[in-house]
Amino acid sequence: MHPVQFHRTSAMDIWIQKIKSSSAPHYGNVITIPFYFVRGLLNMFVLSPSMPGPYGLYYGSPYNLIRSINENKGSAIDPTRIFTSRNPQTLIETPDYGNMRVDLQGVSMTDIYRKALMPLKMSIASLGRDKVYVLLGPIPLGAKPAEVEEILSSFNESARLLGLASDHVIVPKLAFVLDFKYFGTFTHLNGIGKAVYSEALADDLVFLGDK
Repeated sequence: MHPVQFHRTSAMDIWIQKIKSSSAPHYGNVITIPFYFVRGLLNMFVLSPSMPGPYGLYYGSPYNLIRSINENKGSAIDPTRIFTSRNPQTLIETPDYGNMRVDLQGVSMTDIYRKALMPLKMSIASLGRDKVYVLLGPIPLGAKPAEVEEILSSFNESARLLGLASDHVIVPKLAFVLDFKYFGTFTHLNGIGKAVYSEALADDLVFLGDK
């Protein structure tokens, strides 16, 4: 769970409809199907058009992005803020950017979010609560006690609403202290940040063993 999720609003429900729409079967016109098929092949193997902005600079074509998502089991790098070097040591040795000022209103829990947890609670119950852990996603906050306390309060409340025990609630050691230079956006790590965070996260999760 990422802290930005806690402040859920009704505007976010648009994504539910998008998922339902994209999951529904689509039937093309028998006349236009060959045209779109040929155009797809041309775009993939001949023209290979680049995406606009940072995504085009980092991935190139949409097909490279799709390939990356498939190869990384559903995840991808957000290239909004591209670091000029892809060498992890170079970024680590770069002076810190500092942290971000966090508006507590933007991460405060809403009743809409609480309600949205209920379907997940049912899924967890059917799977078995002993098999489920929740983990707090990283945020470039820094050591700011009031903000950290607010976020942890919402995170722990989420776990209680889901029916999870306190020992199934994980706050990674880098959840709040990772410098902003490792982030692509407020909510996403950049490529090197992903590697740094993942290595530290492996240590956080070693207690799970073979669970």
